[in-house]
Amino acid sequence: MPTEDGTTRSSDLEQGSDPSKTINERAFVETTQWDEDDPAHPFKRSLAARWLTVVIIRKETGNSWPLGPSENNNIPLSELLLRSIVRPIMLLTLEPMCLNLCVYSALLLGILYLFFGAFQIVFESVYGFELWQRGLTFLGLLVGMVLAILSDPFWRRNYQRLEKDHQNPEASGFDPEWRLPPGTNFP
Repeated sequence: MPTEDGTTRSSDLEQGSDPSKTINERAFVETTQWDEDDPAHPFKRSLAARWLTVVIIRKETGNSWPLGPSENNNIPLSELLLRSIVRPIMLLTLEPMCLNLCVYSALLLGILYLFFGAFQIVFESVYGFELWQRGLTFLGLLVGMVLAILSDPFWRRNYQRLEKDHQNPEASGFDPEWRLPPGTNFP
């Protein structure tokens, strides 16, 4: 085991290994024998290099930096899991704007996914479309998305106009609702 200063006790060293390396560094060298034909080879090497960099920085500085969030304190894993589950629920219940945005997004995505499922059924049973014709019906969604993207400069100019109109000191300030018209007029 490495001691607190990063060195290794002699009992932890293997016969013939470099005593200046910690167990972690030796394990890194031993387990990083890569097959050059492996398609994930560059990714593995960069991941291992980052890990080794952190180990070296910690050893050279004597500081435990850089630490991940779960390494900074001794919070038990169960408490971290509980916190990860409770926080989003608290956001949804205690922040009305967060809840409204989530419901709005869920509604829009639900309608979109219902369209995806209904297109096949309606155009096959009602109109007798073949498979390739039913595929073309999705082009309407593409056209709508392209029109929404092309209308973005108009909505940006509208927002900038509203900002400029409220630059004077007696104005009430900026309202977040100024960003809503594109979403309410073109869902």
